[in-house]
Amino acid sequence: MPIINGIHAALAARAIEKGFGTPPIPIIFFSVKKCDENFRKVLQFCAPAYYLNKGTAPTPELIGERLSAIVRQVSPKGK
Repeated sequence: MPIINGIHAALAARAIEKGFGTPPIPIIFFSVKKCDENFRKVLQFCAPAYYLNKGTAPTPELIGERLSAIVRQVSPKGK
């Protein structure tokens, strides 16, 4: 079975949403790699999509705080 990466999974999710006519769900990409121009194109194509850099030595608490900030940003008001 081939291995699927996050980009392929996101593209598959967008294709499924389009096929069923459902609105796109927010996607959050986690990576230790820096966000380069090519990945910015992926984020734009997969919008709404967000990028969280895990950094080289973050604590789970710091990642949790950054993730919470993204979730608050994309959550519908009042939820």
